[in-house]
Amino acid sequence: MLTIVKGLILACMLMIIAGGMGAVPRWVDIPVFIASMGLVYLYWRLSYWVSDKMVGKSRPTSAPVLFSVFAGKVPAIAEDDLLRGRLIISQGRIELYKRTRDRKNPCVLAWEIPADTITSVSFGKVTGSRSGFTLHTADDGFSFTCASIDKHKQQLFSALGWKIEN
Repeated sequence: MLTIVKGLILACMLMIIAGGMGAVPRWVDIPVFIASMGLVYLYWRLSYWVSDKMVGKSRPTSAPVLFSVFAGKVPAIAEDDLLRGRLIISQGRIELYKRTRDRKNPCVLAWEIPADTITSVSFGKVTGSRSGFTLHTADDGFSFTCASIDKHKQQLFSALGWKIEN
């Protein structure tokens, strides 16, 4: 499926380029551009998106999920890419699941840490242009990009077992 989507994206881009050279009528450019943006979204969704349902199929434990959000773990080395997936907090564990190509097991555990090792959480820019949050431990920090984290701060704190007084 991803190969088909990649081929369609390439075909759309070639049509846009051909339109600029006069080989295709100009009125075709806008619909093809819109279709290519839809295909790029579909590619992203098929490559990276991990739903709660997928995590439920892949988790070895039946402990209830206290917090769940789509996030990308910022790598320690700047040359690496984000590790995108579903970040969940369950009783005593913080886990990040990433997408796989396997239909039977659509996601796998990519990163985990005990929840009681988290000493603090900070919010703000975690990469040059992306906002998110950082989970601090006694000797390290783990940053995550998450566009919707401002809406979920209270849920994050309650999942960690912290009480926030206003």
